[in-house]
Amino acid sequence: MPSVFRAPFPSDSHELYDSGVGDGRGYWEDDAYIGRAPVGPTMPESAKKMIEPQEAYTKALKQRFLEMREKMHSSPDEAALATLDKKFPMTFNTSDKKAYASWHRVLMTTTPHPAQIQSLDVDVVGKLLKLIMDLCLVREELLAETTSVWIWSLLARLDDVGTMNNDEVYAIREFGKKAVLVQVSMHDPEAAALLEQAQRDAEAEHVFTNGSAAGVVANGHELADEIDKSHSQKPDLDSPGAVSTLATLDMILAIVGELFGQRDLLEFRRQWEVAEDKADRSIESAAHDYG
Repeated sequence: MPSVFRAPFPSDSHELYDSGVGDGRGYWEDDAYIGRAPVGPTMPESAKKMIEPQEAYTKALKQRFLEMREKMHSSPDEAALATLDKKFPMTFNTSDKKAYASWHRVLMTTTPHPAQIQSLDVDVVGKLLKLIMDLCLVREELLAETTSVWIWSLLARLDDVGTMNNDEVYAIREFGKKAVLVQVSMHDPEAAALLEQAQRDAEAEHVFTNGSAAGVVANGHELADEIDKSHSQKPDLDSPGAVSTLATLDMILAIVGELFGQRDLLEFRRQWEVAEDKADRSIESAAHDYG
């Protein structure tokens, strides 16, 4: 046997002291053994705070709406305006009952032209939104895609909420509340019926100082009652029409709540279920169409 015994040299490369690669050793600190942190790329703290899909959608929707509002408040192109015929009306005579049926047909079947919306007087916009609220936002009824485009365009044509008077703010709030009612009816028709009765009782107590506005309410309710009698059965929520309608209702609540000061209505927005990405994609595509 040799007179001197020697332990084998360590196989660890000195490079690990510089690079840390392959160094799985820990260290002692304050009487505790602490393992080495894994070597590799680390995620920045800012990236760890992932934004929720619905929050991202709302942010993008608000930006699109503000861009649309700026566009709808600019002067209409004269050349485009000259090409519009009687199929693109720009006035609303509230004393003529035939005007309600005519506008109802337009709101259901004719996509609005940008120059047409830009030419509408703000008072006319308010009357059209009231007409949509009475004749189109109906319990358990699906919205036509054309009507959804009208809603988006008319909301964008309204002035900033800071410049509105009390009656105008009241009207836009009622529009948002009606969207809540229709949304509830898609999921729970009985609860929606009770909610609608409560809203009608509250509306009966509201006094309109504008005679023409009172006319819109009277004539609108007559037609709305006729439509209400012909309700269809509860729609299939997975159908394209139902998905589009729910997306429009969610858009109304988001815009009225976020940009018209009715933030309490935001509580009625249904939270997205991330697993059901099919509905999410449909809503996102609807937001793209609105833009």
